[in-house]
Amino acid sequence: MRFVRWINQDDILNPRLGNDAANPINQIAMGIEHGDTFTIPPGGQRILTGAYCANQAYVVEDKHLGMQCHVEMTPEMIASWIRSGAGEVKESLASPAVQPVEKIQEEMPRKLPDLSATAERLYRRWVKGLKA
Repeated sequence: MRFVRWINQDDILNPRLGNDAANPINQIAMGIEHGDTFTIPPGGQRILTGAYCANQAYVVEDKHLGMQCHVEMTPEMIASWIRSGAGEVKESLASPAVQPVEKIQEEMPRKLPDLSATAERLYRRWVKGLKA
């Protein structure tokens, strides 16, 4: 199954994402998620889950970050994915995990700034673990 949608963050499971009560991560925007998933490796800890894919992100030893979702999205990337995947999206619209292309485009101006901030916080936290 493909997952093509913006979704609200379902569950930030671990403060390793840089989440805190004063500055919570409220949205995680998902892009095309490859239609597959992964098993969290030994020693890994799930840090993000979603309604349509339980294993969205994990960390191992505060150094290794694995993600199923895309937090590095830009308007150009989304436009490219829409062009190349419009047929697949149209064929998959019966799935609740897929949003119409128009909905994805409509929500870009509102969702991308939050997504960019989330990516910055996530990568900043990950880099901190690399330096330790």
